[in-house]
Amino acid sequence: MLWTPNSEADPAAGVRAWQPDHFSARALPASRYVLYFPLTLSAIAVLMWLMPSDGMLGFGCFVATGIGISLLWDFLFRDHLVRLTRVSAMGFLLGYSGGTLNTWLTLPRAGYSLASRAGLMRGELCHGVAATILGCACLLVVGELLEVPVLDITDRIAISPGLKRIALSGIVLVPPIFTAVRLKQGGMTSGTHGGVLAVLLDFLAIPTVILSTIIFLMEKKGSGRLLWGVAVVLLWLLQVNLGRRNLVYAAVITVALARHAGYQWNKLSFRQILVIGIGTTFLFLGFLTYELLRVASYAHKEASYAQQLATAGRWVEEGRAWKIAITSTQQNVEGRTFVVAWFSDLLELSSTMPTAHGRDLFIQTEDAIPKQFIPNKPVIQEEGIASEQFNRNYPDQANSLMTAGVIDFGLAGVMVYPLVVVFCMSYVVRTLKKLMDHEIYVYGFVISLMFSIATEVTLTGYEVAIRNIVIIAIGLYVLLRLPSFRIKAEPGRGGLS
Repeated sequence: MLWTPNSEADPAAGVRAWQPDHFSARALPASRYVLYFPLTLSAIAVLMWLMPSDGMLGFGCFVATGIGISLLWDFLFRDHLVRLTRVSAMGFLLGYSGGTLNTWLTLPRAGYSLASRAGLMRGELCHGVAATILGCACLLVVGELLEVPVLDITDRIAISPGLKRIALSGIVLVPPIFTAVRLKQGGMTSGTHGGVLAVLLDFLAIPTVILSTIIFLMEKKGSGRLLWGVAVVLLWLLQVNLGRRNLVYAAVITVALARHAGYQWNKLSFRQILVIGIGTTFLFLGFLTYELLRVASYAHKEASYAQQLATAGRWVEEGRAWKIAITSTQQNVEGRTFVVAWFSDLLELSSTMPTAHGRDLFIQTEDAIPKQFIPNKPVIQEEGIASEQFNRNYPDQANSLMTAGVIDFGLAGVMVYPLVVVFCMSYVVRTLKKLMDHEIYVYGFVISLMFSIATEVTLTGYEVAIRNIVIIAIGLYVLLRLPSFRIKAEPGRGGLS
């Protein structure tokens, strides 16, 4: 056994007592993150900056994506501590470099460079990707040297009665909220800007899916595991309409945290192979189902979820659903992963024109404050800020911490903004770990991973996440102190009481 609790009544005692054996806790040397990976990334970034070409773009993205995949493998199966800076660097490398590499390899260009297809000069696109790679190198170095791990090598996620209570509460709340909000493709709305229920669902659905799946994997054989299994299947089915990226992020975080809860992925039993096979099949079918519903929404002006299902069902009956889903997915994947073009344009403009000097930060921070405190605050998106600053007319774009940084302070902002914001989120989670119950810390930890792993999260999104982690922690503190009720056999009677 890797972990033996001292007391069933105090799961946290087991967390403190757990000590990893020599093999399973073989911590990776810090030099990977503070020296080898950052030096390689920096060298590639310099080469791309000095010798911009379509071939160098593909080569640089290939190397950066390889390092991102290595970080992902470590996160899933090797690392026994978690730093949010590592997770964020991994997300940016796979999102920017990996996405660009996918488009570079798959998009038909008829001999033209990828930069020309994006309406950019060749050097602008190479410089943009190089800047994101350099920002990731900074995240790795500074994070390894300064960030205290949010999950240390001696920590373990305890599957306690309190954690099960939180997961069960989520299971009870998620389906009604899904039906209450107006479901749309890739998200939910309930009034202006999503409404309270839609915002609540954002911070409830994915953590509930992740925690419930981990509890199911760790549950002993019996009726309890069967019930958790049924709930998990239903929750994952509801996840399909939240978007493909959310499915992938949830799956990745689940695999990683299950290992920190004691699930041994390195010993492939028949059950584990079955779980992996079912999970992979579900993700693949989930991608196709999402794309099919997305195409079905085009047939209606303001498509509801029921209308999308009805249209998709008709295609299934006609035998066209599979071809529509495969073709649309292929076309979407070719271009949708190419999210660095806008950032590259902003970086080029920031080098020749004055930057916003913190205006984007101020407006996005103001947007994160509820309207009750600032009733007449202006509503302006980051694209609008960039349009005003650089005399452009940008439509909806792929926003991130790096785009906020480049709008405000150019290349320096690209280096600083991700570090500062991720460090702030890390501090909040570590504060929960010190001051609150273990279960509350785990929930906040899951939310922090959801945002750190994603490439396209605005500065406002991070600030709202940090705010909501604190609010949810207070709610969970109250939930864990409510009286519990058990149905058990009464001694001597054989009945239930």
